[in-house]
Amino acid sequence: MMVQVKNLGLSEQEIQDLDSKGFGLDKKQKKMMLEMYDTHPASAIDLNKLAADFNLPEDYRDFLLKNNGGIPIPNAIKTEGNIRVVNSLLALNAPSGFYDSIDNYLEIYKDRIPNNTLPIASAGSSDLILMKTDGVGGIYYWDHNFESDGDGVENYYENMEMLASNFSEFLDLFYQPED
Repeated sequence: MMVQVKNLGLSEQEIQDLDSKGFGLDKKQKKMMLEMYDTHPASAIDLNKLAADFNLPEDYRDFLLKNNGGIPIPNAIKTEGNIRVVNSLLALNAPSGFYDSIDNYLEIYKDRIPNNTLPIASAGSSDLILMKTDGVGGIYYWDHNFESDGDGVENYYENMEMLASNFSEFLDLFYQPED
């Protein structure tokens, strides 16, 4: 099954639908979701800024140019012995303060993930999907419960499970769990 990617923001209609179902957002959340909905896709300039610090594989560059992150549908992947949820694929281009952006996650996790990795997706319970930025782009599940509690985090991989050898293979892992 090919994963579909829904926009990270919300339209006026989607916000109204949430309100009508009793899941209303506060004024600040509405503003942020509308801003993200109207944000233009990542550009070559945006990619070049990120690529100045990270060696990005072509398949991931293409994804960011086309989608600028998003909500995967379906949002489950099967790993060795686990079913993992992927909440969102992080946006490269996002309004200031938007939570599900690469810049935000780099800031939050800068001293907690290995140096040669880039957060590309949010998983459940503060876990991440990381991409090795060695030009090949291996994709890993990073479990915050087992992160390094001392020095050497820049080379600590003990809490990471390899998911795919590249971003395209990672996208092929999404499936719809049976009821």
